[in-house]
Amino acid sequence: MHKLDSRDYFERDADEFGRMYAGENCKDLIRRMTFIYHKRLIKKRVNALIELCGEVKGKKILDVGCGQGTNTVLLAKKGAIVDAIDFSESMLNIARQHAKLNGVDSRCNFFKTDLFNYSPPIKYDIVFATGVTDYIHYSKREFFFKKMDSLTVNTIILSFPRRWHLHAFIRKFWLNLFKKCPVFFFSKSEYEQIFKKFGYDIDGVIDLGILWVVRGVKKL
Repeated sequence: MHKLDSRDYFERDADEFGRMYAGENCKDLIRRMTFIYHKRLIKKRVNALIELCGEVKGKKILDVGCGQGTNTVLLAKKGAIVDAIDFSESMLNIARQHAKLNGVDSRCNFFKTDLFNYSPPIKYDIVFATGVTDYIHYSKREFFFKKMDSLTVNTIILSFPRRWHLHAFIRKFWLNLFKKCPVFFFSKSEYEQIFKKFGYDIDGVIDLGILWVVRGVKKL
């Protein structure tokens, strides 16, 4: 069987992700077991993002790879104006419903595109990507960061799994073998070098065991 790219994977499994993050049972037994095991971690990642964003009322924020819109909605509920992009229309449909059900659809704008092809007329106070970098090929990581840099006034927040953690090896094996989806992991030092290369000071790091959530602020 040929490998899919991440676009195919998320489009195909959108409903499964929607059920998972809604706390409902997934059809995929492995994903269901993984979510039960990592439920607290997923919540901690969301909380870490909220903490690193700080006071967001009135700020313009870009959610890169918004998925089912969990982070988009939470930030909008705190008063931010959030633009959210994803290349999966199925994911975006779930996100739009989520925003509407929470009464924040007027503060959320959803666009079907990927970061590389997104060219808004504004710069954002914060640009963040959680659960995205591991689907970006090694050869595109600096271009990915450069694009984020071009869209923000001065703040980027990223989450990424530990490269050499056992969980990363298991996840890579499962996604490649059963989901035909390639994944790519990077070390913390590699991302620190990229932040530094583009003129960012890392002023916030939250260690969640199998992953980090990192905030970089551009030097004046």
